[in-house]
Amino acid sequence: MAKPDKPARRKLRLSEKIKRAQKRHPPAEHLPYSEPWEPAPARSLEAKLFEFSREILSYEEFKREQKNFCGPLEAIRDWDEGEIAGLFLEWFLRDCRLEGGGNVLEEFEGVKGPGLPAPERSLLGQWIDFSQRRVLEVRDKLPGDRTRLRDILTGEEWDVYDRSLAAQAVRWDIHYARLYPMPQAMGLFGTSFLLDPTDAPGMRAFLAALRAAGQGRTAAEFYRDFYPVILKEILRLQNERLHPPVIHTPEGDPFEPGMIRFRMIDRKAALARLNSMPEITPDNPDADGRSVLRYVWLEPEEGSKPATPSEPEGMTRHSFRMTPDGRGAMDSQRILGFLRVSRGVLELECLSRARLERGRALLSKGLRGAAEAEPGIREPRPAERSGGEEKEIPPEVIREIEDKMRRKFSAEWPDQSIPALNGLTPRQAAADPVARIQLEALLKGMETRNARMEAAGKRPVMDAAGIRRELGMDAGDDPDGFSPEGR
Repeated sequence: MAKPDKPARRKLRLSEKIKRAQKRHPPAEHLPYSEPWEPAPARSLEAKLFEFSREILSYEEFKREQKNFCGPLEAIRDWDEGEIAGLFLEWFLRDCRLEGGGNVLEEFEGVKGPGLPAPERSLLGQWIDFSQRRVLEVRDKLPGDRTRLRDILTGEEWDVYDRSLAAQAVRWDIHYARLYPMPQAMGLFGTSFLLDPTDAPGMRAFLAALRAAGQGRTAAEFYRDFYPVILKEILRLQNERLHPPVIHTPEGDPFEPGMIRFRMIDRKAALARLNSMPEITPDNPDADGRSVLRYVWLEPEEGSKPATPSEPEGMTRHSFRMTPDGRGAMDSQRILGFLRVSRGVLELECLSRARLERGRALLSKGLRGAAEAEPGIREPRPAERSGGEEKEIPPEVIREIEDKMRRKFSAEWPDQSIPALNGLTPRQAAADPVARIQLEALLKGMETRNARMEAAGKRPVMDAAGIRRELGMDAGDDPDGFSPEGR
């Protein structure tokens, strides 16, 4: 007997997907400054707009608009079905240009507006007059859950009431968000896309170039008509930041910690030759009679060391050592590796494969047959233990080490070549009108990261305020990059 055919799984129509998205992502509720605001007119108006859009467009037209909007975005990121449907609905009702030249809001006002209740008719007029996504910089946090935002293209500013934004925003953050008029306040609607302050100069240039191509448009018309293009660029920048930064050594080599081992053939001769090498310094001078001896491999003094290439973009990992009194030591010479001699074995640990191979050649030559290198590279030794417990560094020692590193890195940074400044040092960039724009963005990015670290109970790595003073860059020093015409 033939098995009955399974019923075909019904494919959801786009309208059903959007209805589900509306349930998952209802319109954001915002409150005015003083008293609760009943969002019923907004919810009712949203529902009427959606039903009207189904009346004026066929399913095929609706599907074509969805494909044109969602296709480029899906190529950039994997979206939750409800998330991208909600984002499409937000754009379609407010920004999509219909064949007649208007959008759904404007068409709806002409056809249905006269019959709307007064609260909905008033709200609809506000939505038509002002409802665009804009690229906004956080300028200040104000009392009453308000945040001052500034358009990075036009320089216009608004005090926005939004509890989520007020709780999470950090000064100089960049948000791609939809400003929305509400009773008694300006609010935000829908999803906000966050960018790093260092993206601001490039984003401003991108927006300015787009606006130049769309001549004759006001800022509101520009943001409305180029929404999909701007959103795609925002997502591209976000994706770049989703990838973890490349970690490297100060020489520019990839951060790949490892260890190589030498088998002692003549321990006495090996130690004598090790102590005679100018690059190797004992790290426990009071170690007479100890079973474990430690040494530090230091980079040669200036003039004899190999040239150091410019550091690539990403994060730099440095080595530092503890002095016998438990204090952190910041050597004037770069630490290249740590040596450990125990039970007839010499081990060298370094932060990169390049250093390990360089160390292997150095030690093989310096030990002259008193020890023999074993092939290959091993994993670094796990944390040292004493009496079965990990050695704990006192909190005050950790703070002292952090303070020394902060002072050292903050003092060196103004005179280091920075790839994001096209190889200029921050001091050079501060004197260049063009490079100064990107330098200001880097400093703002440093300040936002410091603020987030402090909010998490951590100590910042760099002294942004001290660097500003050193470079003569006032806090919030803004380039004249706005295009106020046609706001």
